[in-house]
Amino acid sequence: MSAPIYETVSIEVPGSTANLGLWFDAAGAALSDPTLKVTLQAVEQGEGLGRIGIGHDESIHVAPGRQVGDAGRLALQNYLHEIDETQHSLKVFFSSDSPDGYRSGGTGLSGAEAVGSVLAAAVMFDQLIAVDTAINASAAGEPGGHKDNVAPSVDGGIQFLTNPLGMTKTHFHRIQPPEMLGLAIVQSSHQKQGGTEATRAILEVPRSSSEMKGQLGRATMAALALQDGDVQTFLELVYTDEFHEPKRANAGLYGNFTAHDFWQLKQKLYDDYGVGLAVSGAGPNLQLWYDREFASDAELAGTVLSEWFGEHAMTATVKQLHIPATGALQYAQRTYANWVMHRSDV
Repeated sequence: MSAPIYETVSIEVPGSTANLGLWFDAAGAALSDPTLKVTLQAVEQGEGLGRIGIGHDESIHVAPGRQVGDAGRLALQNYLHEIDETQHSLKVFFSSDSPDGYRSGGTGLSGAEAVGSVLAAAVMFDQLIAVDTAINASAAGEPGGHKDNVAPSVDGGIQFLTNPLGMTKTHFHRIQPPEMLGLAIVQSSHQKQGGTEATRAILEVPRSSSEMKGQLGRATMAALALQDGDVQTFLELVYTDEFHEPKRANAGLYGNFTAHDFWQLKQKLYDDYGVGLAVSGAGPNLQLWYDREFASDAELAGTVLSEWFGEHAMTATVKQLHIPATGALQYAQRTYANWVMHRSDV
């Protein structure tokens, strides 16, 4: 056991949005808003040897049944065990400087908790930590260990990931989004029941070979379009998921509409305004992808979308943002000079 080199460490963590339509559990993007501030403090051992206390302020808003800090605590406990620093008493506090605070439901709150907690501990105890190590350690706090939910918060950009067949190692590939690619998060008033894991049983249905072939082809082409900066091809494909969105829509997880209703809305938004609509993570929030050259069309699409939600007895707020190029790891490197010097000397 070593003494902390900092008594208090604060890390700012970008939120994230996962799946990106076609890439179920295999892609995610960092969000410039909301961001989560995670503050880790070493406390006197008299306050509880090895204890991890959790707190948060009123800027964090969670759906019924959710508990702020559960993911952060679990990831931190696992990471402290890995680095043999389990005897310290610590407090973790979660807050957000985002104008609307931090709301759960497709913006990566649990992933951001885990990422911030792990990286704050790495800084506090002077631990060298690589990108993939930070992602894997943070995913330990996520229900189901979803790395697509934490990779963008760790390293920014748009992240693709996969496991080679028969291997536990995960490959990560970061793409910086094309300059003209726009993204808005549509915040829905719908309150789904149960967390992300509760929605997974709905997907346990055999898939036809034609479904799998079509999804694979569209996902591959859309990823290549992103890599090449081809925004128009990406927008034409990103909303065309056949795997998870239709089944969850029919189960009412996204709101008061069916998969057929949702598909008709998607087609109208693309045909009339050239935008791609997809679900953010397990929902109910949505992603509205567009070409910045045609931002006025995207604004009109947002108005149509809000009106459509109103017709279905819900509200939707469209928030424009961007995908940050860096994540919490780079924030930690910039902010804590002693830790950066240690890393550069290795």
